[in-house]
Amino acid sequence: PMFMAALRSELPMAFRVNRGAHTAKPLLAQLRGSRVAVAAKEKEEDRAEYVPRELPWFPHGLGWQWNGLCAWSVKKDARHRKLKAHLIWLADCGAITRQEAVSMIPPLCLDIQPDHLVLDLCAAPGAKASQLL
Repeated sequence: PMFMAALRSELPMAFRVNRGAHTAKPLLAQLRGSRVAVAAKEKEEDRAEYVPRELPWFPHGLGWQWNGLCAWSVKKDARHRKLKAHLIWLADCGAITRQEAVSMIPPLCLDIQPDHLVLDLCAAPGAKASQLL
């Protein structure tokens, strides 16, 4: 029963900052600054929910995740409408790619080199393929 419950549980909402985007450096500075600001003001619990944490295993500090929010909740719950709108805007601008942390792992393990050919059979919508680039 516990195993099946774990399989049915929602995964935390996550995203990658697109390193090649002109917005990457300021966005990373803003994300890191928001972590510091909330840590300094522990009483702002409502705000803390909206501060993602950096995924320490993702290269260059580009992977981020909300431990207390899942994609379904952000999409459906009206309380998260501002966050949803902001994420859509960032994605539309090419600043981020929304992707679950577990899906960020396979491209990191492949060690793709410039002379390699890759056939991505899971390329919808293409987040892992874009990560390989």
